[in-house]
Amino acid sequence: CVIAALVVALAGAAVPLPAGPAYGSTSVVPRSSTAPHWTAVNAFDPPNGEYGSSFAYDPATKNIVLFGGSSTFGFGHETWTLSGSTWTSTQASGPPNRYFASMAFDPSLNEMVLFGGEGLSGYLNDTWAWNGTTWTELAPSQSPTARYESSMAYDASTHDLVLFGGSGACGISCSDTWVFNGTTWTQAIDPSDTHGCPSTCPNSPPALFWGSMAYDTAKSDIVLFGGENSTATDIAGTWTWNGSVWTNKGADPSSTTSVPAGLYEAAMAYDAKTGNLVLFGGAGIGGAESTTSTWNGSAWTQAIDPGDSSGCPTTCPASPSGRVAPDVTYDPQSGDVVLWGGRDGAGTTLFDTWFWSPPPIVAAPKVSKVSPNRGPARGGTVVVVTGSNLSGATAVHFGASGAHIDKKVSANEIEVTSPKGAGTVDVTVTTAGGTSVKTGADHFSYVVAPKVSKVSPN
Repeated sequence: CVIAALVVALAGAAVPLPAGPAYGSTSVVPRSSTAPHWTAVNAFDPPNGEYGSSFAYDPATKNIVLFGGSSTFGFGHETWTLSGSTWTSTQASGPPNRYFASMAFDPSLNEMVLFGGEGLSGYLNDTWAWNGTTWTELAPSQSPTARYESSMAYDASTHDLVLFGGSGACGISCSDTWVFNGTTWTQAIDPSDTHGCPSTCPNSPPALFWGSMAYDTAKSDIVLFGGENSTATDIAGTWTWNGSVWTNKGADPSSTTSVPAGLYEAAMAYDAKTGNLVLFGGAGIGGAESTTSTWNGSAWTQAIDPGDSSGCPTTCPASPSGRVAPDVTYDPQSGDVVLWGGRDGAGTTLFDTWFWSPPPIVAAPKVSKVSPNRGPARGGTVVVVTGSNLSGATAVHFGASGAHIDKKVSANEIEVTSPKGAGTVDVTVTTAGGTSVKTGADHFSYVVAPKVSKVSPN
């Protein structure tokens, strides 16, 4: 991205991006597939291509809510809901036209909260709440300065909404952190204003906008990735917020094997199925990206890169085409991360819907009983191994020696034939979920055959 393109973005027009590789795949992968993949959904009556809309799951109504955005008709103010694969326009009046506002559900209000954005008259700093049928403008005693392209998520540990950065009255890129407690906004950190700090101001991400933010339920912290700064440099860093302090996790692909590279306008959401964050798309050095990456709390892993088929089997899994600023959230009703829309590298606004299906989590096997638990050293004993999660057994070992799997009776029982051995060993079972932990319950003892050396009298 270059400065010229940034100026166009601030004006609210389409931003042409480098086309990059021919990303995307037309291959169809069943949702039951064990490979991680995206599934295109034939959504009914979708919105007419809104770029920069606000998108989040509403647990009070059990719907995904979409508000505003920019299309060929200008800034929008419509409110839509998505239930399963059906879009519905609510026809509700509320916040004035805008795009790139920040929105997240606030359980303390039991309502969706929307802040700021850019509207017809410029940058905004109003705060609104959606109760499922009606928008209400709130009146906090103080608010962040007017801005758009900020990152916001609900912090379940502190019960606050957390907002970082953006672009607007604070400058081309901002570095302040704000929290909303359901009543008012409070500035938590402002690195540019040191008079409120002790000897030094707390660590903070650099000033940026278009960063990706989500709450990591497994780690109980907010995660912020990427973004763009005032010199149009794509940021590759990963930061976490624990309620009072930002921590730089150092996940910078330029110096490690972590992925993804510097991106802005990427979409990120927590996937309750796997306990990982899922990040898709965005703009980077390759143009409008279509790479899918996951964050496990300490490192990024590239799940799908349709532009690099070297890591794929016969064909790469299905994936949305390369795009910037798609909308993404987790839907507990379907158990999927849901992605919608965005804009491709040529500036065309998209309105397709996709579900993310990660590999199924396979529980680790456990051995609770071995019967019989004794046999001759020469091997050949038929042994019943009892436990749990044994149906997908790929290997059984008596110590270091592999045993022949005779019969997979059930998820809790398999029959094997012991190999030759000596002493007392652990019987372990290996499946896609790993290898069973060794315990006293899995012991098998080899018995040396008796040998007659003398008979007296003979």
